[in-house]
Amino acid sequence: MSETFWKTSLSAVERNKILIRGYRIQDLMARCSVGDIIYLTFKGELPSGNEGRMIEMIVVSSTDHSFLAPSIDATRFVASGGVPLQASVAAGIISLGDHHGGAIEQCAKLLQESVSSGAPAPDIVGSFRARKQRVPGFGH
Repeated sequence: MSETFWKTSLSAVERNKILIRGYRIQDLMARCSVGDIIYLTFKGELPSGNEGRMIEMIVVSSTDHSFLAPSIDATRFVASGGVPLQASVAAGIISLGDHHGGAIEQCAKLLQESVSSGAPAPDIVGSFRARKQRVPGFGH
């Protein structure tokens, strides 16, 4: 079959040739980190500075809960039932939400809004407490 089933700018596979965003995979393997490749995949260009290292730091920081996070518990409980690995991992992913897994995005938005408004941190926290709402990212 000479036609390509999928067409994408992310990668190309030909006989004896694999390209990621136009770069030969063996060249990328020789000089790039995993973070660099993630950046390349999403942005379409190799990082010019420490972007790849920053991505790796984010991935490492996501292990901060060790075996105590709700998503890890869900994964382990489902796996203990003898189901396939992909079902166990899916259970962990399904457990992610606003308070676990998504809290940091809400926190980042809150921080950006706070900086642009110039509101002091005690006022921001106080407003959440007055509304009896959880402060996004608290504990992360």
